Amino acid sequence: MRKSEVTGSGQCRWIEAGNFSGEIFGHGRRTVSQDMHRDFIPHEKIEAMAAEAARCLDPELLERGKQYCRDGRVEYTRVFGPMIYAQVNDGKKYIVQLQIDNFSRSTCTCARKQLCEHIAAVFFYHYNDGPQLDNVSSGVDVPILDLRHPPEPIVQPRKPFPVIPTPDGPVERWFKYYELQYRRLREDKCASIRSFSYSYLGYQPDELYFSPRFYDEFTACLSLQSEHWPLPVKDLFRLYGCLFFMAGLEEEVKEQSQKSSFMDSFQISVIEEEFLNAFSSSIITAWRQAQYQPFLQKLVEIVHLRFFQKQEQLFDWLWIYRLLCMDVFSDQEWWEKEKAYLEEKMEKAEEGGWEYYATALALASLYITGNRKEAALTVLQKPRKKRVVDMLFYLEYMVREEEWDALLVWLRWMAPAVRNASPGVIEKVCHYCIRGAENSEAPEQFIKLIRFWLPYGFDVYADYLLEAGLHREWVELHMSYLGRKETGIDRGALRYLESLDPAVLIPLYHQWAARLIEEKSRKSYKEAVRLLKKLRHIYRKQKRKEEWDTFISHLASYYRRLRAFQEELRKGKLIS
Repeated sequence: MRKSEVTGSGQCRWIEAGNFSGEIFGHGRRTVSQDMHRDFIPHEKIEAMAAEAARCLDPELLERGKQYCRDGRVEYTRVFGPMIYAQVNDGKKYIVQLQIDNFSRSTCTCARKQLCEHIAAVFFYHYNDGPQLDNVSSGVDVPILDLRHPPEPIVQPRKPFPVIPTPDGPVERWFKYYELQYRRLREDKCASIRSFSYSYLGYQPDELYFSPRFYDEFTACLSLQSEHWPLPVKDLFRLYGCLFFMAGLEEEVKEQSQKSSFMDSFQISVIEEEFLNAFSSSIITAWRQAQYQPFLQKLVEIVHLRFFQKQEQLFDWLWIYRLLCMDVFSDQEWWEKEKAYLEEKMEKAEEGGWEYYATALALASLYITGNRKEAALTVLQKPRKKRVVDMLFYLEYMVREEEWDALLVWLRWMAPAVRNASPGVIEKVCHYCIRGAENSEAPEQFIKLIRFWLPYGFDVYADYLLEAGLHREWVELHMSYLGRKETGIDRGALRYLESLDPAVLIPLYHQWAARLIEEKSRKSYKEAVRLLKKLRHIYRKQKRKEEWDTFISHLASYYRRLRAFQEELRKGKLIS
């Protein structure tokens, strides 16, 4: 039998330097591992990697890598995002990082570093869908890859896709295409997952765990379909694809009553970044043109639908709505239309409910971007309960616009609620206060607010005092909160003051040393002696030696019954 012939069933590919042929499909059995690997890496990317491998890898290394794969030397492999992480045992164990989209930049920890037989072995592992080429089910003939004489490809005709989107829309036709592609890819993927989990794990895994590769496959279909479309409609097509996928994931979470896995958390940020890129490149040019108004209206409707739903959301739809406020609703006609919609919705919503609060946030965001800060504040005062984290957008907007008087009004209104916020949120609010103190005509009012929130925001306030040259105030702050777990003393700041203004540290070191001595442990005694030695150095530098001698004599006498402390004083040569 020639190498180009296949008996039984199976699937094989051929490599030729500079060229890869197509696929030959049989009709027999397949192994579970074969399905799983193709599930993780789209067919198009496998073929692109194959062409790059044949072009840049030495044939001898390719052959050696194929043999390593056949011998089972690829001990571990994992697809994560655009990378394949693997371990190959070649007497020594080497770590391979294979870049799916840029094969030539793949790396290995062996001496070659790049384009080595270990990288080739990992490639063959995924290209041939299994760890050992000879270890397949009976009745399946897998030919050896021929690097010199590839057979003529046998092309299997594809059925035409039932819905073909066009650049001129309508957007409903686009969504029909998204739905069909999403369903097709999901069904293929779920079939492989179930087959693997039931055969090997005995349970059904969280399907959302597999969404990263699923998202790549979905967007690859969109990119291929719109490759030759004009701008900005090409970016709009991508933008709506992101929205459709985001909504689809959230519906799955809702239906399955499950939370996303770690990989989904990673992927969520990737999808949101993809959405932002598509939004930025399409909306700015699209919203001014009449032919794209129906597309933008659909965008607003989708965001409304997702944002006002109460269930736990994977994506930050409030952030997405605020993007609309800044870029779409900046047009006066759109702004007035959205304002009327939100005001009517707020009148109908039940006070104290999520829809009422969400509408207040949306209306305030619209008012803020329309430069109506007083109206925004009035709206936000209506809900009885509110989250400080939801208010950061408005504060950030006023800081960016340098509206310091308005910022002070909002911060005073929020002051009691800020004390109950998370430490990270309080720190952000304190940073806004510092910006106001540095740029407004009433800096003391902003500083007063930060002091009200202490000890939260302690580090932000301490940094401000140090940068402003208020060294004595910095020392007084640390003396007031010395010993509290949520506060601490920056050693770098201490070294800075010791070199610049050491005398200001004398009262702090006195109080600090006294607290350490009262802890009455060998460790605290050693730390106290270290501080006392610094104090001695400062006193002598200030030409206050007699004052120091009197102090250390009284200290040793007062704690004469603490033997361990007396020993540490002698070791530090503070007393004889």
